[in-house]
Parts: sequence; structure tokens; C-alpha cells
Amino acid sequence: MSYELFRNDVLSQINDSIPKHYLEKLINIMDNASQQYSFEKKEVSITIYKDIPEYVKMYIAAKATENLTKGTLSNYYNLLKNFFRTVCKPISDISSNDIRLYLFNYKQKRNVCDRTLEQMRIYLNCFFDWCLNEEFISKNPVSRVSTIHFHERQREVISASELERMRFSCNTLREKALIDVLYSTGCRVSELCQLRVDDIDWETRSVHIIHGKGDKERTTYLNAESAISLHAYLNSRTDISPYVFVGIGSRANGRLNKRTIEETVKAIAERAGIAKNITPHNIRHTFATTLIRNGCPVEHVQRMLGHAKLSTTMIYARINDEDVRRNHEKYAI
Repeated sequence: MSYELFRNDVLSQINDSIPKHYLEKLINIMDNASQQYSFEKKEVSITIYKDIPEYVKMYIAAKATENLTKGTLSNYYNLLKNFFRTVCKPISDISSNDIRLYLFNYKQKRNVCDRTLEQMRIYLNCFFDWCLNEEFISKNPVSRVSTIHFHERQREVISASELERMRFSCNTLREKALIDVLYSTGCRVSELCQLRVDDIDWETRSVHIIHGKGDKERTTYLNAESAISLHAYLNSRTDISPYVFVGIGSRANGRLNKRTIEETVKAIAERAGIAKNITPHNIRHTFATTLIRNGCPVEHVQRMLGHAKLSTTMIYARINDEDVRRNHEKYAI
């Protein structure tokens, strides 16, 4: 009986993927070979999840009350799920060496960078800290795992001339508005996807963003050029979508997604003859760096970017060789 179940399961998965005469031959081969074996169906539905403690679900539920994005919650859950399936130990028996070995093997198998590995260590530390505070464990095994240092990659900034070349390389009003709004507001691409026409105050040229990380609210602004190009784009539309940036043709009422915006920015940069790998995040970096170099208080930049910590914004305030050269020419006279 077990062989019949196995045989039917295999045939149902093959379905119509091979010609009928080959299928008949395969069945004959399977039937003849099966006489030399005994079959028993293995129950796997329980063992797949048995090493994931209930604490993980409780932790994700607790983090959800902190208004974290679905993507962040998914990252937490996937990491913890993979961790407990790999370590295969009760949570109370996990040691610091288990954490180190897991991170080491993960890097070897997945070839991830040290920045990613440090983020994983932080996620694990947050989880075990929570378990410690909830008195599920007596100590946090991650507390003795050293910080994973990584080389801080230099953030690439788009020059003023490159930005102008991108503007001139736009083929449509939507493309022009997209580049101008990204640069003028410093929005994250995910925020731009969610931006609604009602979020814009045309009198003050302010943009109310309510879909940032953790659904926090903040206000940023349109400069004169971006206000003009965005107004022209919106006036050219005939759809009824409430979103600022929408699709074309049959998808005219649907908002643009993250991938489409990234591909659009990349295509514009290629048409402009820019060799750099330009992304919406590069434009956000350029926005922040330009503000700081022009003397905008870093606290104001922090607010417009939506950073929770000032230290994150201070990344854009780091000096570079070109800044030093210009100031030498200005002051060493």
C-alpha cells in the first residue's frame, strides 16, 4: 500500500510534463524495481518545526507592537527560524560558542559580508536580551560574542553635473518628476511608492510622509524646480489614482513599486552616460550630503531624512579629500 502511495505521488508531480509512451515505460520500470524494496511513508510535518521555540513567535508578536515594518519583522523571523533549525538545541542550552559557530558557518556557506554578519549578531542579541528580560533564560549567550567589525564603504554621491545630465535624459514628465522629487525630498524609495497626492501641501511645498520606517511621520519639502515638474506630471494624468507616481496604460491606476522606480532611475542614468551604478538611495545620499555641505544644521537633515539617531545622519557629515582641497584654497591664502 505504501508503494502505491509513493507511485501515485510521483506520477501526480510528473503530470503531463513527459510524453505518454515515456510515462508508461517509467511506470513499468518503477513497478519492477519496487519489488526489491519496502516502502514506508515518513512523517515530516512535525519535525520541520520542532526546533523553533514558541519564544520566537512571542518575540515577533512583541516586536510588532513597536510599529516595525513587515520587512523588518520578516527579517527577524527568518533569521531566528534558520538559527534554531541549524543549531538544533533547546534555547536554554545555547552557548556563546554556538552563536560564533553559526555566524562563522553562515558566512562560509552564504559568502555574506561582515556588515551583514554584524546585523545578524545584533538581531540575535536583541532576541536573547528579550528572552533574558522575560526570564525564559538565565543569561544572554550573544553578550560574550564580540562585535564584528567591517569596513565602512564610502557612500557614492552624484555630482551636480551628473544630476543635471539625468534631468536632461528624462523622456517623460513622470521620469523628470521622479528624479526631482527623490532629490528634493530625500525620500526612501519605499516612501515614494506610498506617497499620495493628498500628502502634499502645495502652498508650503511640504510633503507629509507617513509610511517611513516604523510608520513614523515626518515632513520634508519640494524645492521650486521639483514642485514645477511634479505639478506638470500630475496635470498630465487622466487616471483617478490617489498615489503620486503610478503606472502607464492598463496599470495607470496602480502605484509604482520599488523595483520599477529603481529600474527607471537606472535607465535614466544609463541614458545620461553615467558609469556609476545609480540608485534612488544614491540620490537620497546626495540630498543629505548637499544639505550638510551647504551649511544646513545636521539636526534639520536628520529630521528630513527620518533618522531615529543623529549618529546615522552624521555619516553624511564626514569630510572627504575634495572638501579639504576646497577649504585649503579658500583659507590658506
